[in-house]
Amino acid sequence: MRFVYSLLLLFIGSIVTYAQQTNKVWSLEECVDYAIHNNISVKKSELATQLKEADVTSAKMNFYPCFWERWSQLQFWSPFE
Repeated sequence: MRFVYSLLLLFIGSIVTYAQQTNKVWSLEECVDYAIHNNISVKKSELATQLKEADVTSAKMNFYPCFWERWSQLQFWSPFE
C-alpha cells in the first residue's frame, strides 16, 4: 500500500514540476490573440454564419426541380398511347 502511495506522490510531483516549468509570461498581444481564438461567443457566431450559408445553399437547391422527379415523369409518359 505504501508503494502505491509513493508512486502516486511521485506522479503528482512530476506533473506539478512540469506545469511549473511550462509557465511563461504572456504579452498583451498574446493574451488578446488567445482570447479571440478561444472565445465561445466568437466561435458561436462563426458557426451561426456557416449554418446560414448552408441554409442558403439548401434553399437554392430546393428551388431547382429535381432531376429524378423529371425522369420519373418522362418514364411513364408516352406520346403514342
